[in-house]
Amino acid sequence: RDSGVEERMKPIAELKGTETWIFDLDNTLYPASTGLMAEVSSRMTRFVGELLEVEPDIALVEQKRMFREHGTTLRGLMNDHAVDPHAFMDYVHAVDYGLVDESPRLASVLTALPGRKIVYTNASVAHAETVLDRLGVADSFSGIFDVAAADYVPKPNPQPYDVLASRHGVDPAHAVMVEDIAHNLEPAAAMGMTTLWVHTDGPVDAYWAVPSDDDNYVHHQTDNLVEWLENLDRFEGLTLMFQREVAERITAKPGDTAYGRLSVLTGWLADSEILFDVPASAFVPAPKITSSIVQIVPLD
Repeated sequence: RDSGVEERMKPIAELKGTETWIFDLDNTLYPASTGLMAEVSSRMTRFVGELLEVEPDIALVEQKRMFREHGTTLRGLMNDHAVDPHAFMDYVHAVDYGLVDESPRLASVLTALPGRKIVYTNASVAHAETVLDRLGVADSFSGIFDVAAADYVPKPNPQPYDVLASRHGVDPAHAVMVEDIAHNLEPAAAMGMTTLWVHTDGPVDAYWAVPSDDDNYVHHQTDNLVEWLENLDRFEGLTLMFQREVAERITAKPGDTAYGRLSVLTGWLADSEILFDVPASAFVPAPKITSSIVQIVPLD
């Protein structure tokens, strides 16, 4: 999925001072492969079918239409059919939450993560609380901002983002938003938040999930949220001095005469460049070699 977002990534060092982390819930804090959201989606289709008294295939088409046009199936049902949102939520969330397993690694990394954590979901508080309990991370979150708190206006409409920031005192300049649907990050980036897109491992409509080449609202991306968060504590960069010949081997690119095993190992893990040379005359006694200062920055 080469969306060009790698070129727009902010330095990971900027995240060390984060005051607020805003996490989407479903298919973000747990993988889509659990099948939980597939069950929820299936019940949405069944709800639409029963409401409109149509066959499942027709209900699915109508469900997807409402999703595309209104942001969520629920918003479409409310706008087009005056459906009670509480009745809908109770129906679609009558699923097997046992599909979501406890995640000690996620719990550990969230506990270690500086700043407060908030869940922002297009689902309900009850659904979010059940999922967080199943994951074993409920104690890590200071709040849940659900679709009811958003007055049933779904992401990515900018309005509830402003409500969330106001209600929870979020300073966008010191906040990070984490989402599996890239377009839901656009309003957050426009507010000044740093964004992290989590690639889904399940079938998702490409328009909603993946940013286009011209989009600039994804600052970081990963296909493994826990691993990415664990790596936040890694070093930000190294500035070292080597003999000039060794520096050239470290920083060499494919096709350079100095390119070899050391270049491959360094390039696999980091970006590197020679900043400047240090002449022999800078040392006492003077060596018979020229030294070079090399900067090494780990890849995001």
